[in-house]
Amino acid sequence: MPRSPNWQSKQMQPNAINTALNRFSYVEDIILHIFYFVATNMPDLPRHSQAKLYPCELVTIGILFALKGGYFRAFYPWLKRDYGTWFGDGSLPERTRLQRLLKTHRDWCDLFLADPSFFTVIDSYPIELIFPTECVNDLRQLISEFKL
Repeated sequence: MPRSPNWQSKQMQPNAINTALNRFSYVEDIILHIFYFVATNMPDLPRHSQAKLYPCELVTIGILFALKGGYFRAFYPWLKRDYGTWFGDGSLPERTRLQRLLKTHRDWCDLFLADPSFFTVIDSYPIELIFPTECVNDLRQLISEFKL
């Protein structure tokens, strides 16, 4: 029986699906671990009667946004599409409301920040500390060009 011209792409599809599912499960595991860490280490704060999210859920969303990076306008559709039913009563607040909540309750997220130390400051300047010889070579090149 002759094979169709695109038989290779049909064989590759299950592998691509398995890779996507494995990647998805890693993200789920990370979110669950973050939520468990926040829920067990955060003080018991009552949920407001009109709020859709518990405080530990709001902190988890804030940590996810900090880890994912980028703009909140791009983060919110990803969160709502893939994990919107995980938080609150199954529906997230609208984007601007959630953003205001994160800004208002930033002090809750600050409970989980590490204390400043020598190593956290070094981490914010990786290029200058890892590649000092390149900086010196660039300086020598500038000196030789301008004959300073």
